[in-house]
Amino acid sequence: MSLLWSKYSKLKFNEKNLILLCKCLNVKFEIKKNKLHTILNGKDVTLEILDEKIVCIASKISLFPILRKFLIKIQKNFYKIPGLIAEGRDMGSVVFPEAEIKIFLHASIKERAIRRTIQLQKKGFNVNFNNIMYDMKKRDELDINRSISPLIPDSQSFIIDSTLLRTEEVIDIIFNYVKKIKKIFI
Repeated sequence: MSLLWSKYSKLKFNEKNLILLCKCLNVKFEIKKNKLHTILNGKDVTLEILDEKIVCIASKISLFPILRKFLIKIQKNFYKIPGLIAEGRDMGSVVFPEAEIKIFLHASIKERAIRRTIQLQKKGFNVNFNNIMYDMKKRDELDINRSISPLIPDSQSFIIDSTLLRTEEVIDIIFNYVKKIKKIFI
């Protein structure tokens, strides 16, 4: 069980407590050895935030409207010139609707569960494919049907179904799309 989970799991998940907690959080992103690291209150939590318990909580607490507005302000503050690449279920539709380029990646639930299982196993987590797929289905259902920041592609998003694509193929598709939009010729 992650230290992050054990520290915050004792909190009562009501909106007021969560807002108070968020006001005390200091989140930074650092590049170390060409990898992005998430630093929370001076501690590297890059691996801990991948824990399925933390991921599941994110969908549940995103249902609180005042908290969601508060978190969107925090997310918007991460934008700095010359730009930002942001990943998340509502980045293009809610958090950064003014973004010049929006890409919405989609894949079948089975393929996503396979990828997530492999990702977590490579990072040393002991995970079960069926549990991951079940949790993903529940999270998708919650996120698609919530009234605040639902999981939907923005109308301006370039949608890519990556179910049958390798990572390199997705990168090539995105790179070519960005070159076309930005009129970059390399």
